[in-house]
Amino acid sequence: MDRPPAGLGKLIVAGICLLFAVPLAVKALAEAVEVADLGARGLHADATVISVEDRSTVVPPLSAVVEGSRVTVSFTDARGRPVRAAYRSEYASEPGQAGGTVPVMYDPADPTRLRREERYPFAVAVIHGLLAVALLGMCARSLRAAVRRRRRPAVTSADAR
Repeated sequence: MDRPPAGLGKLIVAGICLLFAVPLAVKALAEAVEVADLGARGLHADATVISVEDRSTVVPPLSAVVEGSRVTVSFTDARGRPVRAAYRSEYASEPGQAGGTVPVMYDPADPTRLRREERYPFAVAVIHGLLAVALLGMCARSLRAAVRRRRRPAVTSADAR
């Protein structure tokens, strides 16, 4: 029976780590850019929560629950125009309930582009970024182990005697 090539398992682990690390890194970067953009030119408003839709889903391969909500809010922008918009919340349960108020930061050029104002706005981006770095580190370590394993000469039963 033929044996798989040396280091194949390590290459598979590296591929899986890379498969998860790249989207996490892209998500972290996009999140950081959006937070920085709204932080630099966004305006504050206290918005009234119209509805909170639970958007929790189960990811089939891992049976993991991805939690979040779609929160629809209304507020009056700086020009006095009424705005109705929605944002995605990454909280397991959105603290705002219909009829309550939540602080939002919105883009004055496009008031429907908003996000919930948070105490630590970069927290989600930092967490995603750290996870991506950890996965990339695992990927590099697995690749290094696979390369070392391939360079090592195979020991045969005749050599062992």
